[in-house]
Amino acid sequence: DDKSIQYSLITLRNLTSLIDVQQIVMSENILEPIIKLLNISTDTNVQKVACSVTLNAVTVLTNISASAKWHHLFLSQPNLINSMLALTDQSCEVHDDLALSATNFIANLAANENCHEILSNSSCLEIVCSNLKCGKKLNKHETFDLLPIHINIIRGLSASKATRQKILVMDFLDRLLDIAMDQGAVTIRNDILATLCNLSLSGCIGDEPLRFLQKINIEKFTMLLCSDEISHSLFGAVSLGNIASKEALHSTIIENGVLDTLVSTSFTQNYWEIKRCVAFALVNIAVNEVNCKLIL
Repeated sequence: DDKSIQYSLITLRNLTSLIDVQQIVMSENILEPIIKLLNISTDTNVQKVACSVTLNAVTVLTNISASAKWHHLFLSQPNLINSMLALTDQSCEVHDDLALSATNFIANLAANENCHEILSNSSCLEIVCSNLKCGKKLNKHETFDLLPIHINIIRGLSASKATRQKILVMDFLDRLLDIAMDQGAVTIRNDILATLCNLSLSGCIGDEPLRFLQKINIEKFTMLLCSDEISHSLFGAVSLGNIASKEALHSTIIENGVLDTLVSTSFTQNYWEIKRCVAFALVNIAVNEVNCKLIL
């Protein structure tokens, strides 16, 4: 009966917080009936009403998804992913705890490159994009929202070349840039900048440097370049290198004293990828003979 199912799930929810127990759960094929519970959830009122059975089922699966990547192959079933995504959609009336647990499940899979194809072929990107633009906090937990987890999902998916192209089509770079420069977003800035660095590998910064300059002024790019955080510094270097690829923007770089910072960083920076991006910027600026003399 329902109570027996509920108590069983509560027990599993507590036990699957232990990695050793997760191995037993996986070996005993206990997850299949749990997944079936979720596969019918989108046809009921579970999205509108806090359902303890569904919450416990989701939490059991999220616990298992958090521990080891070899569980992900089993968990990356299209029906299961679609059920979880339905619970993460902030445009629906989903109970806070359900949304939080389901979003963590998707984030755990997104950290595994082997799951990227199936996630990108689902409605994952569309829902995450919508949630990022929406930016709603969880109703009950005003000090916490789903934004950091959504950023984690995008960061994970941005590591794959094929997925990067799909992310760029979603067109939420402006939203990411707004969040990155928000003074209250310090804790998630690293993830955003790492995401933007990944996306830059597909040319998004090089294609539209003005778009980035309109969101982040040149001084902030310089601050990022000089940061002790490698992800900040790399994003600053990548951005300035791509900005410098546009000759019309050279005066902006020079007039704001960025050239001196680029030259000094080329000597002091030990991280080779950052040095390469700085060198790319200086080579672009040196195309102009007058600029070349300034560099020397």
